[in-house]
Amino acid sequence: DDAMRYAKSSVDRDRIPALERLAVMADEGDWDQKIEGMQLMVHRGVLSVITCYLSPAYDSHVALQHAALKLLRTIIVNTAADTAVSLGRALCDLELLKALVQAAVRLARHAGPAENAALSLTTLKHVVGDILSYDAACLRELPRWVRADGGVIPALIDCAVDPVNPMEVAMAAGTTLVNLWCSDCDIDVAAPVLPLLKKALQCREHVLDAMGAICEIARMEGGAVGSALGPSFGAGLVVAHGVVGDIASIMADDRPHYAQQYGLLTLIRVCKASNAHKWHVARCGVLNALPLAPESWQAANATSVLQALIANEDGEMLRHILKEAPDAVPALIRGMNDPNCRTRDQRLCCLKDMVR
Repeated sequence: DDAMRYAKSSVDRDRIPALERLAVMADEGDWDQKIEGMQLMVHRGVLSVITCYLSPAYDSHVALQHAALKLLRTIIVNTAADTAVSLGRALCDLELLKALVQAAVRLARHAGPAENAALSLTTLKHVVGDILSYDAACLRELPRWVRADGGVIPALIDCAVDPVNPMEVAMAAGTTLVNLWCSDCDIDVAAPVLPLLKKALQCREHVLDAMGAICEIARMEGGAVGSALGPSFGAGLVVAHGVVGDIASIMADDRPHYAQQYGLLTLIRVCKASNAHKWHVARCGVLNALPLAPESWQAANATSVLQALIANEDGEMLRHILKEAPDAVPALIRGMNDPNCRTRDQRLCCLKDMVR
């Protein structure tokens, strides 16, 4: 009660320590205690307090905005980690999220200290990636509002491509852009951020987010593209930037499993774009890196890549696969002979496609 009362004070020396104390309280104890504490804060009006402090009127209160952003990020991260549905829905407050987007844009344009810009962008990334799914209306309305505001997208693109920005800040802007746009992203959004995502594939701490965003770009199609990339412009961008070769490296290295999963899903989407795309995948060193072993939890997606490669093909692609990856067929057969293999039916279908 005291912390909430002081957080609403008009004096920074009272409200900054109060916000910092609330952030500690939101992260104290076991999960049940954290959720209970955060629910109490929300009930007492903490989100409206944060919304107020993220407004332009408080841009000169650097420490205050930092404390408000840190508290908001703590609540968001803990809510997502514990799948706290009621809290997630409370966080889908359109006015709060608009204030966060606007603050991120202002700070990204160097209206405030770099630390606050980084904090606002990483918080926004968590909102878009983890929180919007709790409320279908907010999931529709926030991207719609972002598109209608002509300044948000250019500012995020500038932040993503600015070489001065640390990788964490650039990636927060880039992945937020892709996740906000998702199913109807256009080339003006996807093309500038793809070089950043490709670079991030080499950073272990960013490879998962980068590969997830690339996977989204790979499925983007349609729109007024007007370029040689054709209607499946997402797959065309992935090919044009040489990302397929990077995916082969991810398959071969000890990278996070979900990064490998996104990589395989990207390959499937690229293969489905056109014959030329399929041959690009087949010739980029991917075949030998496919995790087809029965015990691999990526075996289903790896088998789907093979199926996408040989779909509607004559014997030329199969001959190429047998030459470049002679272990592929034996690996499929081993899985069929393993009673514990979960992909036996899929492997059989793949082998049937090969010999049809």
